[in-house]
Amino acid sequence: MQKYIKYILGMMLVLTSCTHKDLCYVHPHYSQVKVVINWETRRVAPVMEMRTNFMLTEGDFVIGRTDMSMYGGYIEAMPGNTYKALCYDYVNTESIYFAHENDDNFMAYTIEGTRNSYEDLFPTEQLMQEPDQLFLDKIDEVEMEELPNGGVQEIHFFPTNRLIEYTYEIRKVKGVRYVNSIGVACSGVSKSYKMVEDRPSDEIATIIFNGSKDSEAETICGSFHLFGHCKEGSNKNYLSVEVRYPSDNNTTGYRMMRWDVTDQMHDDTNNNHIVLDWDTEFEPPTNEGAGMDAKVEPWDEVWIPVEM
Repeated sequence: MQKYIKYILGMMLVLTSCTHKDLCYVHPHYSQVKVVINWETRRVAPVMEMRTNFMLTEGDFVIGRTDMSMYGGYIEAMPGNTYKALCYDYVNTESIYFAHENDDNFMAYTIEGTRNSYEDLFPTEQLMQEPDQLFLDKIDEVEMEELPNGGVQEIHFFPTNRLIEYTYEIRKVKGVRYVNSIGVACSGVSKSYKMVEDRPSDEIATIIFNGSKDSEAETICGSFHLFGHCKEGSNKNYLSVEVRYPSDNNTTGYRMMRWDVTDQMHDDTNNNHIVLDWDTEFEPPTNEGAGMDAKVEPWDEVWIPVEM
C-alpha cells in the first residue's frame, strides 16, 4: 500500500512540473508579443487593416497569419523560436490577390485580362490587370524572447507601397476632344511580386488600363502602377494606346499607336515621367459638325481569375 502511494505521488510530481516544454501541457511558455505598425509621417494610415505572417525558420511553434488593425495588435509566441516576418495590406486593394501565403513561394498578383483589339495585334503577350497598391514590410529574422516580470516584446513594421508609379504624357494629339475611349497598355513588366524575397518576379506580362485626355493641351495623359521590372531587365517596354472616336455614318473609328519606352522607364532622372509625341489628328464626322460629342461604348475588357 505504501509503495502504491509513493507511485501516485511520483506521477503527480512529473505531471505538474515544467522542466521540459514537451511535458508542459498545463502551463506552456507562451508569451504575448506586441506588433506595432508605423506609417512614417502619415497622420492617417492609408489602409484599414493589415495582416502579419510569421514564417518559422527553426523551432517548433508556428504563429502563421494574424489579421489586425492598421496600427498593429498582439500575437502569441513561444520564446526561443525564430521567424521571418511579413506585414502587408490584404483587404484594402481592389486588384491584388495572394497565393502560397504559407511558404516561401508567397506572391502577390493581379488577375488576367482580355482586350480583343490588343490581343489581335499582339497575341503572344499575356494581359494582366494593373495593380493598385501593395503595402509591405519584411523582417528577415525575428527571435521571440522571454522577458522577465511579464514584460512584452515589441516588433515594429514600417510598410511602404512596393509598387512603382509612372505618369505619361502623349503630346500632339489634335482634336483629342473627339476621342471617347482610351485604352493603354505597358508591356515587358513583372507579372507578380515575390513577398518573401521582397522583389518583383521574373515572369513577364503586359498590364492594361484606361487613359485620360486633356482637350485644352491636346494630350493623352495619366498614370499607372507596376510590380516592377524583371531582374535581368533585358526585355523591352512598350507603351500602346488605342482610341475610339465617332466616325461618319454612325460608326466608331479606331486608331492605335505603340512606342518603345524602355529608356524612359529605366531613366532615374525623369521622375518616372514618360513623354511621347503622336503627331495625329482626330476630326468630327462631316455630317455632325465640329460641335458634336457623340458617345462610344466603354472599352471591351474582361477580367479572369488566374490560378497561381
